[in-house]
Amino acid sequence: MACQFLEKQGLILVEKNYRCYQGEIDLIMKANKNIVFVEVRSRSRSDYGHPAETVTPAKIKRSSGQAAIIYKKPIYFIVLPAATISSQFI
Repeated sequence: MACQFLEKQGLILVEKNYRCYQGEIDLIMKANKNIVFVEVRSRSRSDYGHPAETVTPAKIKRSSGQAAIIYKKPIYFIVLPAATISSQFI
């Protein structure tokens, strides 16, 4: 659903569930000439905090390292809360 949601926003899928020795990225998408790494996150209860809070600086640093290896240029890194996606498909 996250991929469909982003494609409706005009992004183009490059790869799903990309894995390498540094970790995993849920979606790699392209927006114009920009590469976008997407982490899709959810929480079962709102009192556990916002899904974006689960992405640590270390995760972002590892992902940025992956981007440098793969694309050799800067990337955009976004966290997409699953609730955002669900509300668009109801």
